[in-house]
Amino acid sequence: MDMKDEPEEVFELYGEDARTPGTFAASCLNARRMAQRGVRNIQIFHRGWDSHGGLPAQHGSQCKDIDQACYGLITDLKRKGMLDDTSRCMGGRIWPHQLLPG
Repeated sequence: MDMKDEPEEVFELYGEDARTPGTFAASCLNARRMAQRGVRNIQIFHRGWDSHGGLPAQHGSQCKDIDQACYGLITDLKRKGMLDDTSRCMGGRIWPHQLLPG
């Protein structure tokens, strides 16, 4: 999608990664744009989140990727008056043995 018409404040809201196609932040921004155009079902997937080992080391960077972008999407939907009419669901899975050291 062409992002040249998005104001600078939008990139500040979603994070600098929103300028880079394929990033989670850009996907969140595209989700808002699709919702504005009437798309009824939008799924955003973060490929790096499905970690099977090294969780303490990996989850710090994964949380950094999604934190501001998710906040930006929810804030943007709210300020555009779309939040009340939009269902949001976020899911993930952590296996118990991944949380235990050793």
